[in-house]
Amino acid sequence: MMAVTLVPATAELLRAYYGEREIPSTYAIVGVEDGVPIAIAGLVRLPGGRAFLYSDSNRAVHKKYAVATVKATRRLLDLAEKRGWDVVAQSEDNEAAQRFLEHFGFEKMEGEGYIKWAR
Repeated sequence: MMAVTLVPATAELLRAYYGEREIPSTYAIVGVEDGVPIAIAGLVRLPGGRAFLYSDSNRAVHKKYAVATVKATRRLLDLAEKRGWDVVAQSEDNEAAQRFLEHFGFEKMEGEGYIKWAR
């Protein structure tokens, strides 16, 4: 099995992953396998001291690199905590995604949203 490396996102890595699509201002971590970006997770700043947590990869990558997924999430949530941001996220309609967010202290809101309050 190849290893994945977690690195801070750069404009070059984001372009390699997304192409020319417009990318919001974000703090992100990129999962790189054999020099190729295969996954991105990040925080997009929102008004009012909040950030939106997102990940962009296919389910197979999350399964293959479960430990890296947890590490990237912890890194992003630590950053948000240090900055005093509440973090919001949306869950896919499956129990695994919901359990994942709840494991990190997210609470269910109305609809499909979750929030992790800053301490």
